[in-house]
Amino acid sequence: MSFQLKQIQEAAKLAFENNDYFVQILDTIIAISLAQPLSNTKLQSNCVSFIYKSFVQRKIKSFHLRADNSLKLVDMLLKFIINDEVTINIEKINYNLIQKAIEIFSSTYNFMFLQLIKNPDNQIWSKISHLKEFLISKWPSSFPLLPLNKDTDLTRSIGCKIALAKLLAKIIQTQLPYPPNSNTNTIFDMIDDTMDISISLVNKDHPFLYTSSLNTQGQMLIDYLLNLLNTDSLLPTSLFSTLIALLMTLFKTRPNFTSNKTLNFILAYESQFKNSSKFESNKLKIRLNRRFNDRIDRVLMSMLLNRGFIDKDAPLKTRFGNKLSYMVEKSNQQKKRGILSEENDTNENNESDDLNPRAKRIKLDNSINIDYFDESIIAKSETFKSIYTLINPKDELANFDISAIPSEFINNIVILGLSKIDSNKLNKGLEIVSSRYMDLYKRLQSREDEKAATLLSNTLSSKNQATIKSENQGDNDEDLYDPTSSSIVKKEEKKKKIIDISDDDFDFESESKKFELPIPRILDPNEKKDQIKLIVDNFIKSSSKSTTDSSKGNNVWLKILSRLATRGTNVNPEIADYIRESLFNYFKEDVKGRIDGVIEWLNEEYYSDFIVAKKDKSEILKSNYMKYSGLVLDYLIPFLEPNDRNIFIRLLSELPYLDLSLLSRLKSICSDPVRSKTGFQPLLYLIMFRPPVFNDCIQFLVDLYKDAVEKNNEHLQTECLGYLKKYKPDLIPSVLSKDESSGSNIVTTTNITGTNPITN
Repeated sequence: MSFQLKQIQEAAKLAFENNDYFVQILDTIIAISLAQPLSNTKLQSNCVSFIYKSFVQRKIKSFHLRADNSLKLVDMLLKFIINDEVTINIEKINYNLIQKAIEIFSSTYNFMFLQLIKNPDNQIWSKISHLKEFLISKWPSSFPLLPLNKDTDLTRSIGCKIALAKLLAKIIQTQLPYPPNSNTNTIFDMIDDTMDISISLVNKDHPFLYTSSLNTQGQMLIDYLLNLLNTDSLLPTSLFSTLIALLMTLFKTRPNFTSNKTLNFILAYESQFKNSSKFESNKLKIRLNRRFNDRIDRVLMSMLLNRGFIDKDAPLKTRFGNKLSYMVEKSNQQKKRGILSEENDTNENNESDDLNPRAKRIKLDNSINIDYFDESIIAKSETFKSIYTLINPKDELANFDISAIPSEFINNIVILGLSKIDSNKLNKGLEIVSSRYMDLYKRLQSREDEKAATLLSNTLSSKNQATIKSENQGDNDEDLYDPTSSSIVKKEEKKKKIIDISDDDFDFESESKKFELPIPRILDPNEKKDQIKLIVDNFIKSSSKSTTDSSKGNNVWLKILSRLATRGTNVNPEIADYIRESLFNYFKEDVKGRIDGVIEWLNEEYYSDFIVAKKDKSEILKSNYMKYSGLVLDYLIPFLEPNDRNIFIRLLSELPYLDLSLLSRLKSICSDPVRSKTGFQPLLYLIMFRPPVFNDCIQFLVDLYKDAVEKNNEHLQTECLGYLKKYKPDLIPSVLSKDESSGSNIVTTTNITGTNPITN
């Protein structure tokens, strides 16, 4: 691990020093991060730190490098942000990783949008939209922390809240058009970070970005930000200042959507009308919070007045001037009292205070109905304490050992408490406890179901299917009720006898002995075949459902099956052939995407027959390797496209044996005018880099030329002659010789193969 961490750090340093290596290093670090669990925080921290510095801190100066590679981050961000580990096990995951992931998404959202304008990809946009909608749904909760209550959660998880606020502002700016009178830019004008990327750049014929829903969502998010600012609760200064700064940015870039709402908020805001948290006992902290928020409000009003933002609206300018004077005088009064003064900033008890006539209307009671500190319906850990604790975990009472109190006193306390408590509050507490219990039960049940499924899968592979059917049939027979039968009575007597056994009669010593499974019965040949086919089908079914995270594991199953066919069941040709047919059918479903498995399987077939078993040379044409190599080529070639050349070259170059019979299957693709290069390029590769196949390739070109002459295909003739002149010029005279009887160009087929099939 330490070596891998050092490598990542050195690679990051190299990328920042020389941006030419950035793309390669970025791809590698993303792959490493996706392959590791979130709980591996040391490695994930280094991976995320590199991306954070590249895209958020802009250590990669190039605008195009960051924009062009932004879409590569989507899968990694999805893993960090939308994950069950994040929801339940936040204490095992570095909180900063999630916060940085949100900040990365915020810094690259407009880049992703720009890339999808240029190169539409609906699948990637679906992932981005899913991630965006998920994060919007978490505003302004305590995500990724587990919730406590609505009041307290406003002041928790501030880091991620601020990151989410920046994301919302970036989405607003990107999904709303810039003002009509602004200097518009086309996509090709995007050269640095000062460029304004917005929905205005989207063409009308774009398949999914040209939609009114994005514009509507952008306007809705403006209300999301303002609704939090307009809430009756007092916001922490760090969050308040961030929201104000974001609103002012939007005020300048999207004034036609935000100016009126922003100005009305600034005029209406006064911290003394905001309720502090019901559970905040530090009065000094509350006073400082109010004064800092007021100071930000004053600075904002002063800037709007001094820089001429509202000069055109004289009545509005007058209102701002009056409000600023009032706020300055209020600040002076507070300074006179001093920050440590116990006197309330609102002067709510001073009826003669002319500076704040509206102070009498302050809300004395918190508008949010809060009964318990911890109202989360999710159990934070798998303990009874986490189910039943509703008070602040920092409260000394939460750690009190109640078992030290005699039970009779506990009973009296409970009875007295039940008689005093409000029934609605009691019901709410019971609902919370019940919800936590059900959440924990479902989690544990899901875990048990996974274990049971694994155990059942392992058991079925060793049990006889016929035995299972008979057992099920026996169970069904027992369920049938027959009033005239005495079996019911016997069963009831047996149950009663079991119930009547006391602890004294129970032999604990014998029951505690190690349990051993009975020896399985010997299966007959037909049963063995059925069981092996069942196992093979399960392996193939498992591989068909492979994902990115589990693809390595499924490749292992495929390797096991290929060796089972060539080595494990080679004494039973019927079973071995069934496995081979199953493998071939599996690869047929996506032969281009599963080319790695195809090559590995065919190499295993060749190795088993001609290296391990050392079969005779004459048997190679009848071997399973030749049969299935031919089938793979026959199935693959019709579906090859011009952009599949690399796949085809790799297949032909890594097959352990090739001869003229296999090469001849390339005739159809070489003769196709559209795909001929896809056929000739692998052939050229074999001629240049695989000497044992050289003569067979030349003979294939000769045969192909002959076929082209017969079909009067001049283009194909020219192509074949070009390769022959370059790599076998001495053969040209015989190829071009005339058949006197037919008068057409034919080939004098001389034997030019003569190669050793086993070493080819």
